[in-house]
Amino acid sequence: MRELEEAIRDLLWSAWVELGIPGTVRRHDSVALDPEPLVVFTIRLAAGDPRLLGLVYDWCGCHGSWLSVSRIAGIARAAPEYVRNDFARFSSALATEGLHWRPRADPPLPLVRDRKAIALPLERPALVALRLRCLAGVSTRAEVLGCLLATGSVHADAARLTPGGVSRRSVERVLADLEAAGLVVRVGEERRRRYRLREAALVSRLLGSSDLTWVDWRRLLEFASVLREVALNPDPSAKLRRVQAVSAASALSTLAGWLPELGPIDVSGREDAFERLLSWGTTAVRRFAEGWAPHPTHL
Repeated sequence: MRELEEAIRDLLWSAWVELGIPGTVRRHDSVALDPEPLVVFTIRLAAGDPRLLGLVYDWCGCHGSWLSVSRIAGIARAAPEYVRNDFARFSSALATEGLHWRPRADPPLPLVRDRKAIALPLERPALVALRLRCLAGVSTRAEVLGCLLATGSVHADAARLTPGGVSRRSVERVLADLEAAGLVVRVGEERRRRYRLREAALVSRLLGSSDLTWVDWRRLLEFASVLREVALNPDPSAKLRRVQAVSAASALSTLAGWLPELGPIDVSGREDAFERLLSWGTTAVRRFAEGWAPHPTHL
C-alpha cells in the first residue's frame, strides 16, 4: 500500500507541477495533460496529501475558468461513487471562488485559498489542451481537435474521438462542421465513418504538440483510484480477499487499455491473487509516474 500511495503521489505531483503549481519535479513534460480528469480524480487520490490538495484548490481558484464545466460534471458522473463524493465536496468549497461546478455536496471540504496567483505556463508542450482553448474556446470543438491531434494521420471513428465527459452526439456535430470546413478528411459511410485532420503535421507544429505522447488520463486515474480502494479495504478473510481480487482484476484489466503493454491480468485460482493484483497495478502506476509512456501517440 505504501508503494502504491507513493507512486500515485509522484504521478499527481508531476502532472500538477507541469500545470503550474510550485514544485521542481516534472516528469511529464512530453505527455499531453488533460486537466478535467486530473481535477476530478485528484481530490480522492490526494486525500492523504493536504499540501497537494491545497495547491490544487489554489490552482482551480486561479485558473478554473479554463476548464469545461460540462465536461467536469460528465467525468464526475461517470466516476466511481467515492471519487464523485469527494469531488462534490471540493466543488462546493470552490463555490466561494465563483466556480459553480457540479456535483456539489455538503459539508464542503475545509479548504482556504492561500495563493492568489499561480503560474499557468501555457508555453509548455504538455499544456496543448489549454492552447487549443486559446484558439477554440472552452468547448467541445477544442476537445475534438485535441483527440484528432492525438490520432495524427490515422483515421478514427467518433467513439475514439469522444473524450470522457463529452457526449457522442456533440462530437459528431463538431466533426460534421470540421468536415464541411475542409479541416478534416472523412472516409467510410454511415456508421463506418472515420476522420483525421487534413493537415495534422501542420496543426501539430502550430500547437507545439509534434513530439507529445497522448494518454487517456481519465482511464489512467480511474485505474489508480480503483486499485487504491482495493488496497485500502482488504477483506480480513484470505479467501474473501482472493474473491475481491478476482472481481477487481476484471475492472482493472478493462481500464488498463491506457497502457497496452500492461495487458490484462488473470488471478483466478491463485492463492496470492490479492498480492499479485496489487503488485501488477502498482508497477504500472509507478512506471507512468516516472514518466514512461507507451507510444509516441496513444489515446
